Amino acid sequence: MNIPPNSLYAMDVMEFLKAIPDGSVDLVFTDPPYNLNYGYDLHNDHMPEEEYLTWCYQWLVELVRVLKPTGSLFLLHLPRLAIPLGAFLHSRMHFQHWIAWKATSRSSNRPLMPEHYALLYYTKSDQFTTNEVRSPHKRCRHCHKMIADYGGKKDQAHPYGPKIGDVWTNIGRAKHGQRGDHPCKLPDKLVKRVLEFASNPGDLVLDPFNGTGTTTFVAERLGRNYLGCDLSQTYVDMALKRHKMPFAQDMFNGVGSDLK
Repeated sequence: MNIPPNSLYAMDVMEFLKAIPDGSVDLVFTDPPYNLNYGYDLHNDHMPEEEYLTWCYQWLVELVRVLKPTGSLFLLHLPRLAIPLGAFLHSRMHFQHWIAWKATSRSSNRPLMPEHYALLYYTKSDQFTTNEVRSPHKRCRHCHKMIADYGGKKDQAHPYGPKIGDVWTNIGRAKHGQRGDHPCKLPDKLVKRVLEFASNPGDLVLDPFNGTGTTTFVAERLGRNYLGCDLSQTYVDMALKRHKMPFAQDMFNGVGSDLK
């Protein structure tokens, strides 16, 4: 089976990944089903945990295979399951960061309220693509002056703001009215930050659980090539419809960047 770039597929994830050549992908960003019994169109989101992890390990092996030697992988998941998934990747890739995306999740009976998702960041080797991405300075709403003092060295602060760290607090979850008929839609700004940071225009971005197309939609808008897959033809059709939407520059407002 030939998998040309800039295309979306409705098929099983393993069948899809096995059709992609070794070492052909620059960046993987994926937000797989979390096994929380969400009402996806076709996917069984309520497996025994051992079965679920075994399934995840199968497609993770394929993702490592299809990445270029300079490629990067970003995997978004719940912290509890990010631990075994990260341990699996640890022996196969180079660990870079555990990024905490502050976004309150479903209520829990645990002692602490869950307030972040784990975004695991691994690279295929110690040679990989990164770009400098900055977050705007926090400013007073009335006078617009910078709030942070920067140790009395405000005059030396970068005009585009500080470099992003590994705790992301200024990107909110997609609002319910923006999720359509999919139970778990990501905000465009989160994907934009990852793609700006870890890929360049013309690179090939892959999301094997593309859902309604956030990753591939943002990739196209940023001048990247893309490949996306979902088990559901309904979700793929929604993604294809989204790709035909006119470009709206303000969809990215709120997350500044300075790419060097």
